[in-house]
Amino acid sequence: MVRTLSVRVPFDYVLKSERDLAVVEQTRFVLRPLSGLDKLTMASAASAGETPNESLGIAAAWAAKNCLVGWHNLLDEDGKPVQFSRSAIATLPLEVVSEIGYLLIGDSEVSEEDAGKSESRSDSHSESSETSVPPAS
Repeated sequence: MVRTLSVRVPFDYVLKSERDLAVVEQTRFVLRPLSGLDKLTMASAASAGETPNESLGIAAAWAAKNCLVGWHNLLDEDGKPVQFSRSAIATLPLEVVSEIGYLLIGDSEVSEEDAGKSESRSDSHSESSETSVPPAS
């Protein structure tokens, strides 16, 4: 009997550069793992790369764009909360998109450390923006 995997369960991820910050200061990106279909679609998109590094970059960008489904405590340059949207993903710095994308394509199973799980999730996200948007098709 075939059973489906619960790969669509989102998890929070804190960038490596922010893990030493207090929980209330961290930006938490809400990600969903790649499904089997996602991996096939991503591989197809990545095949457009002319070099292995270019293909890997395309795959990482695809994964970040399609598996980033929300965030908490993302602030703009003026310190104001940024509302999650597909178009707002395009404003993220390359380093952020790269770390998220490589995390998603590099690990089929994400460790608790990499997922940025915190034993005590703060309620101070009242000023933060979080929205979930279905992945782009």
